[in-house]
Amino acid sequence: MPWLAIVVLLVAACWGTSGSTPVASTPAPEPVQPGTIRFRAKTRSDCARVLAGTGERIRAELARVGTTEPILDEMQAVAIESCEQTVWSDDVLACYAKVAVVNDIATCTPLMTREQRDDISSRMMGIAARMNTAPPPSSP
Repeated sequence: MPWLAIVVLLVAACWGTSGSTPVASTPAPEPVQPGTIRFRAKTRSDCARVLAGTGERIRAELARVGTTEPILDEMQAVAIESCEQTVWSDDVLACYAKVAVVNDIATCTPLMTREQRDDISSRMMGIAARMNTAPPPSSP
């Protein structure tokens, strides 16, 4: 319970209205010299991060129905490209972050704009068309 007393004291101290104690000003930061700051490059976009996770969760399910690793990789890559190029909303990405099985994706598409739905559908259909016209793997 001592933490409760501390919280009450902090709230009371911050909530006071007396205004009798002036707030000390913080010193101005030193000017930044050119070339002294280095920003770390963003290595992965939100699209790449979320869709890579989605891909990992549904990969085994798609492999069981005969989708090969190169096709799975291509599907993930085109989904990321579509997401980045058509700028999927945070709501769409949050939905994809929750996808556990392939059928869950159907709950995400209504959150997309028509342009986004058309774009991802066109890309995935292109992959599907190549899968259906590709010769079967040779048997040893």
